[in-house]
Parts: sequence; C-alpha cells; structure tokens
Amino acid sequence: MKPQPPAVLDSSALVAWVFREKGADVVDGLLSEAATTAANLAEVTYVCLRRGYTRPPQELHQDLAALGLSVEPATAGEAVRAGQLIYESRRDRQQYDGRTLALGDALCIALAERLRRPLVTGDTLWRDMEDRFTVPVHLFR
Repeated sequence: MKPQPPAVLDSSALVAWVFREKGADVVDGLLSEAATTAANLAEVTYVCLRRGYTRPPQELHQDLAALGLSVEPATAGEAVRAGQLIYESRRDRQQYDGRTLALGDALCIALAERLRRPLVTGDTLWRDMEDRFTVPVHLFR
C-alpha cells in the first residue's frame, strides 16, 4: 500500500517553491511526502514557463517527483466534488468578495478530502471557505 502524504500542495505552493518565494521553505519541508493533482502540475508547468523558467518542463516534473511529490490523477468522485465546490463558490461569490474556485483549485481540494490530508495553499479564498471542506487549510506564507 502506498504511504499517505502528510499534505496536499496546490499550484501556488509549488510555484513559490520553484521560484524561492516567500514560504518556499515551508513547502520544501513538505515536498518529500506531499501530493498534488495532475491538473495542478499542468498549472505549475504553465505558470513557470510563463514566468521564464528556462529548463525543459519535463525536468521540473522529474525534479519534483525525485523529491517525493506524488502527482495524483482525478477520480470520478473527485470530479463530482470539484464541480460542487466550483458551483458553491460561484453561487456565493459575493460572500467571498467576488472570488471563486478554478477547476484546478477544486480538484486539489477534492484530492485532499479523499486522502484526508490538510491543504497547503497561498490562496486566502480557501481559508475563507474552509468550513465547506472536510480537511483543514494551511497558508504557507
């Protein structure tokens, strides 16, 4: 049986680690046993390339995997839960100052709920919505 990661990292956490931004040390301490979604890896790859990452993107994935990061595909249950979370965030957007969840966000949250592991993010919306999740949210910066 595959060991369970201590946390699920979102895209903002991984991008902060790549570019050594504020909070990167927190993420660094979690990478060896953390998980993320395939959708988040796609977003990390895109953002890093957009911001000038010069190495081949395949090497970024290889580096993260070598450090222990597990990249998980979405299950059907996670897809359904993600759709519910996106709907709720958009329905209640006034409560969250117009902010809503994106697909990658919602899939990350759904993965954390399935694994029963805390979420690590830089997105304050997640903290504001935490009462809707079955796992805690930790801001890394």
